[in-house]
Amino acid sequence: MKPYENVEQEAARWVSRAEAPEWSDADERGLQAWLMQDTAHRVAWLRLKSVWNRADRLAALRPGAAMATRRSRHRGWAIAAGVVAAALLASLPWIESDAGYSTGVGGHESVALADGSKLELNTSTRVRAQVEAGRREVWLLRGEAYFDVKPDPAHPFVIHAGDHRIVVLGTRFSVRRERERFEVAVLEGRVRVEPVNPVPGKPPVIVGGGDLLYGKPAGMVVASHAADRVRRTLSWRHGTLEFDQSTLQDAAEQFNRYNRKQLVLVDDATARMRIGGSFDANGVEAFSRLLAQAFNLKVEERGDEIRVSQPH
Repeated sequence: MKPYENVEQEAARWVSRAEAPEWSDADERGLQAWLMQDTAHRVAWLRLKSVWNRADRLAALRPGAAMATRRSRHRGWAIAAGVVAAALLASLPWIESDAGYSTGVGGHESVALADGSKLELNTSTRVRAQVEAGRREVWLLRGEAYFDVKPDPAHPFVIHAGDHRIVVLGTRFSVRRERERFEVAVLEGRVRVEPVNPVPGKPPVIVGGGDLLYGKPAGMVVASHAADRVRRTLSWRHGTLEFDQSTLQDAAEQFNRYNRKQLVLVDDATARMRIGGSFDANGVEAFSRLLAQAFNLKVEERGDEIRVSQPH
């Protein structure tokens, strides 16, 4: 696929040519062929054509507009085409319908938004995105997503996660939402995290690169200079789970996010054991075999459960 900017420029040229009086049947066939090449071509054409028509209607409302001939109006539009196209690219550079994206258990999906930003959806995640002229918003309804936001100081990118929102201009970070809790891991840049409804005593929190924020209704806590933890938090992007002396309870909770077969730790002694290393996120069976072999734990499969306990 062509870069977004090139497609927009081509679409602007087609819109300009279609308004010219010398438009021919051959031109129309060329346009239709271009539109059929790629869905992105049709989206760009429809968006710019709509803006062009809207501008045309506004021009018709000006005093004296009725006296202008159709030929002079077309000639005026053709002369201004380059300027209008450039303005469209600068001030109305993207549009995206109210779109929803989701993944199932163990799923991983990449999404390119119309403004040039990118999302990566982790397991069992659901988001809604609204990207249009002057507005860039995503609602994280459940799960976890990684954001690579294209800088645009005039149009901040806003992520809604329950009762909080994350506001950015351009950076790379992830947001995880689980019931009333949420987590923000910033790989690069800075984000502002704030309550949707400001509460006295709960000011916005700035989270920078290498920082982790943990939030819940009672408040937010930031772990600063935690680059290694951020890296481990984002290991799911490569299909792995990384633990650094984590409890088996924490490890089991992570594996259970990615697998339909669930790890069940039968006793507290097993749950408190520590483990480190990198593991395939979808490999819960292999992980349970390692527990049996390396820790001499008792492992039993019962339907959709893998029950782990101390040996008797």
